[in-house]
Amino acid sequence: MKTLPKLLITLSGRNSKRSHKDQVNLSYQFLLATLFLALGAATYLMVDSISLAGAIKLMIPTLIAGYLLNVVVTVIKNGKEAKEEAAAKAKQTKAPVVVARVVVKKPVYRKPVTRVRSPQAVGVRSVQPVKARAVQAVVRARAPQPAASRALKAPVKRYVANRSPAKVVQRKAAQARPAGRVASKVKPVQKAVYRKPAQAAYRKAVYRKPVARRSAPKRSIQRIGPSSSFGYALSNAAIERTKQRVRYDGRYLKIGYPWGDVPKSIGVCTDVVIRSYRRLGIDLQSEVHKDISKDFYAYPNLTKWGLEKPDPNIDHRRVYNLQAFFKRHKAELPRSRNPRDYKPGDLVTWMVGPTFPHIGVVVNKRSPSDPNRLMIAHNVGAGPVVEDILFRFPMTGHYRYTPKHRNVNPAMHFAKTPAPASVLRKRKQNQVSYAQLLQASKYLNAAKTVTPVVDKQAKATSKKQPKLYLAQLDSVLTSGSSRLNSAEVQALLKR
Repeated sequence: MKTLPKLLITLSGRNSKRSHKDQVNLSYQFLLATLFLALGAATYLMVDSISLAGAIKLMIPTLIAGYLLNVVVTVIKNGKEAKEEAAAKAKQTKAPVVVARVVVKKPVYRKPVTRVRSPQAVGVRSVQPVKARAVQAVVRARAPQPAASRALKAPVKRYVANRSPAKVVQRKAAQARPAGRVASKVKPVQKAVYRKPAQAAYRKAVYRKPVARRSAPKRSIQRIGPSSSFGYALSNAAIERTKQRVRYDGRYLKIGYPWGDVPKSIGVCTDVVIRSYRRLGIDLQSEVHKDISKDFYAYPNLTKWGLEKPDPNIDHRRVYNLQAFFKRHKAELPRSRNPRDYKPGDLVTWMVGPTFPHIGVVVNKRSPSDPNRLMIAHNVGAGPVVEDILFRFPMTGHYRYTPKHRNVNPAMHFAKTPAPASVLRKRKQNQVSYAQLLQASKYLNAAKTVTPVVDKQAKATSKKQPKLYLAQLDSVLTSGSSRLNSAEVQALLKR
């Protein structure tokens, strides 16, 4: 039975282009057709009562005709398939299909190589850096590379030919898949392991006696730094001065001492500063008068003022005197064009005109045009107001006088200022010789012996004049404490 298909394939015609299964099927079809033809012929012959030999003679041509017919059909089919394969081959020659063959190599373990230094003679060992000596003793082992990276490293090119178009399309679809899937390994699913939860450790309850904690009382006033609290307080006092109706009036008036003040309805720029400090318990009148009495010539003495000694009525109300006082008490700060350098409570001086100094207090109110710049409380002629004039006029001074500056002793920092040359020259002109002073003392003593007739009431109201000695006559005349001046003494001596 095994040889029958081979015989039928041989009789039907072998075709190398056709598969073995197709050839066997075709052979069986040819056999069945032949048998049916022979059966029909035999039946016909038997009916006509033809002998078996005659029937066989008729079957042989029939078989030959069937074989020839099979050969003709096979040739026609082979011709069509040859044309189709020629067309497919022409396409393949234009763009040959390259299929990458993945070669997976097994990891090869390589024995680690240990680098050993060559032996050296004793005492001739060369000096090597620390890094070089450390590297020589390192054992380097090459780790095996993953299979996926090696598979993608060296693709093998192969040209595919003599294949049907359908199989070529299947090859291209397989090639379009990501190469990582070829070498990907399915990770085994780990079984879930049940772990018993750890028992929580409970501590024994310990009784503690409750402690009574007293809560601190809430502050109704916001905390202010110790260095800036006085400045904010002075700023608030200066703002309060702007709510008073004050007329600008700088005339000379006799006032009390200490804590003396001009009428509340009048004042100048310095009165805004003096009254703001008095609100905080600092009397600049007494402070300035004490310092100017110790060193009179350290303060400016303009000729138009005509002062020869301190005057508590007007000294503290002059801008130049306040500048000298703040400077001597180490309250002066550097001037700058940066508005952030001026804090609430600072004092600033300007020159409004050629000969018109001005002073004001920096208050805690920001300028509408620049939030970084604070405004000034001052009185330049229209009464105390708050304005943005920090950089409007040429600045001459920047000061910050606080209670700690009251403890500064200017005598420890500044030497006593001598009298200017103009004062010395004037003293020399008015100086009297010793002979003239001696003669003047005689006249004065003689004038005391003659007592004019005076009413008792006038005598009671008049004060007794102190005795005038010769040694004190020069100092009395120069200081101006006596009613006599140098011109009267000269006239007295000429009699």
